Amino acid sequence: YAIGVAGNSGTNRTFTAVVNFGQRPFQYPPGGTGGPSSDYKSLCTTNLDDPLIENPSTAFDVVTYGGNNSSQVINTSFSPDFVWTKVRNDSYRNALLDTIRGGSSLLHSDRELAENTTTQIISNFGSSSYTLTNDPNVNQTNKNYVAWLWDAASSNTTISAGGLNSSVYNQSQTWSTYGTFDNRYSGFEWDDVFNEGNAANANDALYVNNNTLGDKWTLTQSVAVTSSVKVYAQNTVELVINAGLSDETSVSGGASNQFRYIEVPFSGNVASVTVKSSGAYVMGIWFDGLRLIDDTESPTNVPSIASTVRANPTAGFSIVNASVAASLTGGPTLAHGLNKKPEFIIGKNRDSSIYWRVYHKDLSNNHYLNLHRTDAQQNSGAVWGSHDSLDSNVFQIGAGTPASMWIPSGTDDCIFYVWTSVEGYSAFTSHTVHTGTNFVYLGFRPRFVILKRTGQGSTTNIAYASWGMFDTERDTFNEVDFDTILYGNRNYSQGKRGNNPPATTGGTYLNIDILSNGIRFQNGGAEFGQPNDKIIICAWAENPFKYARAR
Repeated sequence: YAIGVAGNSGTNRTFTAVVNFGQRPFQYPPGGTGGPSSDYKSLCTTNLDDPLIENPSTAFDVVTYGGNNSSQVINTSFSPDFVWTKVRNDSYRNALLDTIRGGSSLLHSDRELAENTTTQIISNFGSSSYTLTNDPNVNQTNKNYVAWLWDAASSNTTISAGGLNSSVYNQSQTWSTYGTFDNRYSGFEWDDVFNEGNAANANDALYVNNNTLGDKWTLTQSVAVTSSVKVYAQNTVELVINAGLSDETSVSGGASNQFRYIEVPFSGNVASVTVKSSGAYVMGIWFDGLRLIDDTESPTNVPSIASTVRANPTAGFSIVNASVAASLTGGPTLAHGLNKKPEFIIGKNRDSSIYWRVYHKDLSNNHYLNLHRTDAQQNSGAVWGSHDSLDSNVFQIGAGTPASMWIPSGTDDCIFYVWTSVEGYSAFTSHTVHTGTNFVYLGFRPRFVILKRTGQGSTTNIAYASWGMFDTERDTFNEVDFDTILYGNRNYSQGKRGNNPPATTGGTYLNIDILSNGIRFQNGGAEFGQPNDKIIICAWAENPFKYARAR
């Protein structure tokens, strides 16, 4: 801990600070006579919130080993489900394997090649180890390797098309006739709210044009709600629950001429819902996160594509495999099993030489990155759709047909690695570079960090905007630098810069410090940013901040 004090500029002053960090009882404790209020706590690790994952090495880890060109057991602290391996002292490709595809199904993140299934590479995924064969991608004599390992779950789950409908829709009633309705504007009425449509037209919306009375739905019988009521509206509205009753609750929200969700926290029995506005369309209503749709309707299946999912919601990671047809349209969706909106996804067509596609929550809307390339973020909703298309149940591949970006023709298998942040364990964020030292708070000491520029910023050349990969297993003290860097999109050996390295700032490449609660960029270079460049950051913890310590 540190305390800073300062005096007037140009004046010599002496300061004395007496600090009690718990070494003796406080004279006036929180909540006691003369002390602060009871919600104050002493500044010590005991009073920090417990992390969801106290020991990150039970869900993610980094191992290094030497190849032996024979069978070799790699010991771990958990059963690894996704193994990403790279040779450190030679130019072999990144090797990616997982428990859904199996130990003989190899993908390379630095090439758009289809999956190679000719050789058994991992012969066994054990409970606390995995066993390598003599394949040169992962186990060649005189070669040193690093492997980044994630735990997904203990088994696979098959989720059919429509398998999550009950988690998305409430079709327990014919809601459009369940009660009485004020409809002050003919043609755009309440009965149009209780279908799946989200368009501001007479088939899919209620039009509200009264700021005082609004339009009111009085339910036949009240419905118990435990968390919230939400509407999807175009323009600004006031949402009122139980108008005139003792538990009346309201919220105002939305934006002029924009489609937005407006949500009011509520726990109790909903007797009425009122929407007020000077002119707004309301397309849908949700109780406790479930959309109210008439039981006579046949809404779009959620997900729309069947898949095999291996999900670990506690660690915020899942593996999804699905057969996808090029003929699918309308924004096909897949389940991810994380119970939270994904923040980072890597996807690949296994059967064809189609580009690797990456979603990150801090990319511009409708944009994506290519894992095997150095180019800037690309603008096409035909890859992941919009950011709003992801939720706690599904993610989308394409706003329309996925054929141009995912499937050349017919039907192919696709694999997706899906992450969402877990406080104290993982973080998916971004940073815009500025002059001088750049600190990024993560809330933990990172074990593994991936960095990638999203655009050109103030530079004119994006050719070296690679996927940089740093970890504390290969670089055990600060600075973590380019002597140990590896790339997700290149087959380079550790620290290799290529024949034409990028221009640098201050004569050195970007180095980082890995700190107890984040990372600090030491200097800038074209690879990972100069002022105004945006960098996406993916990080997994060595220790939560509460348990921060040297390894």
